[in-house]
Amino acid sequence: MYLSKKKKVFIGLLLWRLISVFVVQTTHVPDEYWQSLEVAHRLAFGYGYLTWEWIEKIRNYMYPFLISVIYQLLAFVTLDHVIILTTLPRILQAIISAYGEYKFYEWTKNKWTLYSLCINWYWYYCATHSYCYGMLVISPWEFFRVNVLYKIGDFVIHQRGSLDVMNILHNEIVNADNTTNILFLTPCHATPLYSHLHVNVPIKILTCEPNFEGDINYVDEADMFFANPTQWLDHNYNNNNSIVLPDYIILFDNIVPKIGEFLKHYQIVSQIFYAHFPQSNYGKYIYVYKHV
Repeated sequence: MYLSKKKKVFIGLLLWRLISVFVVQTTHVPDEYWQSLEVAHRLAFGYGYLTWEWIEKIRNYMYPFLISVIYQLLAFVTLDHVIILTTLPRILQAIISAYGEYKFYEWTKNKWTLYSLCINWYWYYCATHSYCYGMLVISPWEFFRVNVLYKIGDFVIHQRGSLDVMNILHNEIVNADNTTNILFLTPCHATPLYSHLHVNVPIKILTCEPNFEGDINYVDEADMFFANPTQWLDHNYNNNNSIVLPDYIILFDNIVPKIGEFLKHYQIVSQIFYAHFPQSNYGKYIYVYKHV
């Protein structure tokens, strides 16, 4: 079958991006889930978590709506499994990225410009995530360091734990007799949520909404917890008889020594690698604790 040059270019771009869906196994930024998949999951299945931007109606629903249509179709044919729910949106993004690059090629009419775009490893890493940012690399060493050395780790290791922990938690919950609630003691939005869990169970996360009321002494919940974890737990759990202790707690290893007393009724069920050089309030490992 004869294919024109333009069709060959588009098919080549599409295959290149589709391959990256399966090569890139890590997460980039929280917004790729919280501003797309989490919203789409709530639209399609009626449960999930919306961040303050969506409650305040300052975000556009178009992109999450497209993903929610895919979710609804999957549910209709009873194929709404987590692996499919998390992979198909990336395939959609691969198609969108490939089409955008093809139109860019049509506009520039320069194959070397297109080639430069395709071999940019940072773009290869970002292009199939459901929310992307750009980066300017200016020196040859910076190009090599960022686009080669770092990206090898970024593709398969760095911050992959935030995805792996959701798979482990999903398996724990679906195989448990009863799960009342889950507590995430991580920086806000450190992991995906219902889009990767796909189980309608109450979940508590540390929030980080802006100071809507203009309170000069305002501290968001996440900062409040990390400033004094024991005090936060005493206020919300230990001294609150109306609150049921969570069945599962997810947290980074750097917090464990600070709340040892609270964790004495829990046991570790999983330890997942997160990052070699974690940022503030993050750790090298993510722990999953289960109430005993």
